[in-house]
Amino acid sequence: MPTSIEKEMALDVAAIVEEIKPLLARRDPSVQGAVLCELLSLWLAGHSPMVRKAMLTMHFKAVQEMIPISEQELFGDHGHPDRRQRQ
Repeated sequence: MPTSIEKEMALDVAAIVEEIKPLLARRDPSVQGAVLCELLSLWLAGHSPMVRKAMLTMHFKAVQEMIPISEQELFGDHGHPDRRQRQ
């Protein structure tokens, strides 16, 4: 069960995401990717060089786990249109 601090952090994260989404919406995917790349590199640069690889691995795993949730948010229960074409 999440602690009150974890719940507060989750609410803070959700609020920040809602602020950022409009800044990226309807931008070219290459621009979105470049923005996320720069932000991720800044985040990693703030960590000791000794832990950066581990932090990136942890982050990438978390991103992969969130993809199905984000895909459903964007495209509904049927998923990404390309997924439907393969079936």
